[in-house]
Amino acid sequence: MAQTLAVHCGQPHDQARLAAYKLELLLAQVSAVQLLPGAAALLHHLSHQGIPWAVVSNGPAAFIAGVLAHHCGIQPRTIIGCRPDLAPKPAPDPYLLGAIRLGMADPTLITVYEDSPLGIQAASRAGMRVIGITTSHPASRLEAAGAVACVSSLADISCSESSISFASPNESPLRAATRASLR
Repeated sequence: MAQTLAVHCGQPHDQARLAAYKLELLLAQVSAVQLLPGAAALLHHLSHQGIPWAVVSNGPAAFIAGVLAHHCGIQPRTIIGCRPDLAPKPAPDPYLLGAIRLGMADPTLITVYEDSPLGIQAASRAGMRVIGITTSHPASRLEAAGAVACVSSLADISCSESSISFASPNESPLRAATRASLR
């Protein structure tokens, strides 16, 4: 974004300054960000159980770290944010890099919770199972992008020491079978 803006304004040498300014503005808004319902509880559960987790975003990693520190007081093993050397979502690259940093050689063993069609496409293209979160888009759109199932909220996720599962209202027998296979 900063590169595009700098070039458009005829100031290509100001990319770094514009990127730093954008990050400064974002970091000033960390407290105003609202986490998805259930996000903090799920992330705390994963952390307390020693389950490695990552955040993959098209946003700046420093901003994601700031939001998590402010709202949850915890950090993932890794945060993959926007970088000039990494193709953004819907390319699978950010999710594949996240898998590498988690030490997961087989991306098919990873389950991703994602609320955007581009993110779902990226994770699916990386070979990961994706659970769509219908906070911004209907289940039909998320499933068309590659989600194997959808929940209305991360608060729908039930956590125990041995599994993470969910139940969706009005789910079909096929969806229930898919859900059961994700455990």
